[in-house]
Amino acid sequence: MIGLPGLLAIDLSSHSLSWSGTNAFTGSPAASGGEVYVLLGNQVNEYSGGAGSLLQTYQTGDSSTLINQPILTNDLVLVSSSTRTYIFTRYTARLVQTISYGGYLSLAGGRLYIAGGDGTLRTFKQ
Repeated sequence: MIGLPGLLAIDLSSHSLSWSGTNAFTGSPAASGGEVYVLLGNQVNEYSGGAGSLLQTYQTGDSSTLINQPILTNDLVLVSSSTRTYIFTRYTARLVQTISYGGYLSLAGGRLYIAGGDGTLRTFKQ
């Protein structure tokens, strides 16, 4: 979970703090396969869920601050700023596509939905 001043990992069986990371993380983290993905400025940091060690960083290549929560699939990481959406390969952290619309992301039925700040809902099919 994101807490102040950073990221907190709680051991649910013992109800104790497993590890923490201090940084200016934003949004909500996403977790899958024992890894935790968190937003930090214009990048996504991937941490080991068990130990808290940094595994890799996903760089957007621009200065836009990422918002909301990463979306994880079996092979992709999707994140957005208010103006762009970025799609990375999950295991190599390579940026494979940038979409020139940003906002709140949803993924359903093989479609990516982007709810923009301009009130427009856009959809993209894989």
